[in-house]
Amino acid sequence: MQITSVTGVIKQSIKMDSKNIWQNVSGKLAGENTKEQDAALDEWLQAEKTNRNIFERLLEIWNYNPAQVQDTSRMYQKFRNRVGQFEHTSRVHNFVSYGLRISAILLLLVGMTILIQKFILPGNETQLAYNEIFVPKGNRTFVVLPDSTKVWISNSTKLKYPHEFSGKTRELFLTGEAYFEVAHNKHKPFIVNIGANRIKVLGTKFSVTAYPEDNLVRADLISGKIQFDIRSGESSKNYKSFFVTPGHSMEFNKATNTITDSEIPEGFYDYWLHGLYAFKNESLESLARKVKRIYNVEIIFEDEYLKSKRYNGSFSVDDNIFNFIEAIKQTSVEPVEYRLDGNKLFINLKK
Repeated sequence: MQITSVTGVIKQSIKMDSKNIWQNVSGKLAGENTKEQDAALDEWLQAEKTNRNIFERLLEIWNYNPAQVQDTSRMYQKFRNRVGQFEHTSRVHNFVSYGLRISAILLLLVGMTILIQKFILPGNETQLAYNEIFVPKGNRTFVVLPDSTKVWISNSTKLKYPHEFSGKTRELFLTGEAYFEVAHNKHKPFIVNIGANRIKVLGTKFSVTAYPEDNLVRADLISGKIQFDIRSGESSKNYKSFFVTPGHSMEFNKATNTITDSEIPEGFYDYWLHGLYAFKNESLESLARKVKRIYNVEIIFEDEYLKSKRYNGSFSVDDNIFNFIEAIKQTSVEPVEYRLDGNKLFINLKK
């Protein structure tokens, strides 16, 4: 999407047939439009160059082929053999389903409409346009940023980034979890804003986990160098900076205002490459939060005692909630029972 028109023209372009234009766009991509809808869409495309640029950008997303992502499984095996060797690129299985592409496109359209109107200053010829992608619970996806940085986006995650990195920095906003392979540019730092805090890099491979409902904000560094900036005081300009070592994770606890450094667990790449989440001595309450994001099912504890129960093991994002809860049931020392009601799963100690 290239925004070059003045404010009034852009707003008119976006608002034109706003009640059904986005439905016509998604219908065209899916091949489900009627002749009348195609005619209305064609009229909209001919009305403004901005409209054509928007449609072309969405067409790129729709036609994205995950098979084009470089296959580097041998490098992954090298990573598994020696965690200290962090010179590789990653491969991701096909996360992008038909339904997810529809969801991503519709959410991108909505976010784009709001952000164009929000970030255009009246009377200013310079426009700032953002793309915004939200990945729903139970899904993951992949996107290439304007600077060729690759991003694997996890479930329940929102990513907002400019259509073009035109300033002195490459700055974006993340709520949730994502893995980045940042295109190197020593003259233009790459900044990931995560709430009040941020990650600053030049070119590297790392992941960020920053869900607003969690107390922990974590950065995992595979290679390169990142600076973890923690907000200090009320001012948005004051930060305490910490540098993360390759092969290490740094966690910031928002509740206790403390920093913890540790080695990246061996299962790190299993999650991003194969969707396999491994856990050790993790509470059922913590697992329940992850399950909600992955399977879109909320676990309700009818017995509070179960929240503190700890488990070791792993589960796949390609499994379902029944596989997970049955594994919990079979491995629990004390018998548990559960029932599913819609997207809520109630669990308690068996009487």
